[in-house]
Amino acid sequence: MYLQSYLRIVIILVILMLAACGKSKTHFHDLSTPSNALKTVFSAIQEDDPERFRKILSAQTLHMLETESQRTGKSSKSILQEYLSRRQDEDISEISETKEERIDDSLMEVHYRSNSSWKKIRFLKENNEWKMDGFGQPMKPA
Repeated sequence: MYLQSYLRIVIILVILMLAACGKSKTHFHDLSTPSNALKTVFSAIQEDDPERFRKILSAQTLHMLETESQRTGKSSKSILQEYLSRRQDEDISEISETKEERIDDSLMEVHYRSNSSWKKIRFLKENNEWKMDGFGQPMKPA
C-alpha cells in the first residue's frame, strides 16, 4: 500500500516535469555580462520574440523606440517585429569570434564576427544588467 502511494506520487511528478519541459521555451536569458547579453539578444532574434527582445533594451533605446513609434505612427511592437525579421536573415550561427571593449564602467561594446565581417552592439549597465543600447551597427572590416 505504501509502495503504491509512493509510486503514484513519483509517476505524477514525472508527468508534471515532462509537461513543464514541453511548454517552456529553450531561450537563453542572461544579462550578467555583455557577452551573455549578446547571446540573449541573438536568442530573442532567433525565436522572433519582440516582447522578450524589448526587455533586453536599455532605457535610452526604449525611449528612442517610442519616439520612432510616434514619428511613424507604427506601434513599438511592430517596429521591433520588423527589426527582428530583418535580423533573422543574418545567420547568427556563423558567429565565429567575439571581443568586448570597455568604454567605461557602465558602457561596453561587443564586437562579433559573422560571415567574415565585424559588427558591434553596445551595452549599457542598468540595475546590474547589461542592456542593448541602440540596434547594432556594421563595422569596417578589422
